[in-house]
Amino acid sequence: MNGKTLAGLVAAVVVAAMVLRPGAPDDWRIRNERPGAGPIVCFGDSLTAGFGAEPGRSYPDVLHELLGREVVNRGRNGETATDALERVDAIVALQPKVVVVTLGGNDMLQRVPIEQTVASMRRIFDRLLGTGTMVAFVGIDPPLASAARMDAIRDLCWERRCDDRFVAGPHPHV
Repeated sequence: MNGKTLAGLVAAVVVAAMVLRPGAPDDWRIRNERPGAGPIVCFGDSLTAGFGAEPGRSYPDVLHELLGREVVNRGRNGETATDALERVDAIVALQPKVVVVTLGGNDMLQRVPIEQTVASMRRIFDRLLGTGTMVAFVGIDPPLASAARMDAIRDLCWERRCDDRFVAGPHPHV
């Protein structure tokens, strides 16, 4: 199984668990515990777009199959967090109940400074959370991405109380 397939499966399982779970403890750290009816938007880079996957087998496609809910794929190949920030209002216009964000890989490949990536992602998360949308972040862990970059994004997720799942596991503070 390649990294793209594994990341997609992790994303699908995370969102399925968030949407389908019967309840959560009172201290559950995700800001919006139970999403209502409405679209799930997968927002991000080539992992979201389905680059390298067979037609109809991107993780948003699989998520739709698993949940039987509307899943909108808004992935773009080569997208950085700063690029995605320019599109966040178009995502908000869809009135999603859940947005699965998968960004950061292209920032690393293009050597975007970590601080710039985190600042863009902070603005994306804040814009989405400000509308009452549940935000879940799916990332990749080292060696596919630098530990410093992924730790900074993981810390942002923790700070903003967004669910975060990385291929290698949850936030170390949990």
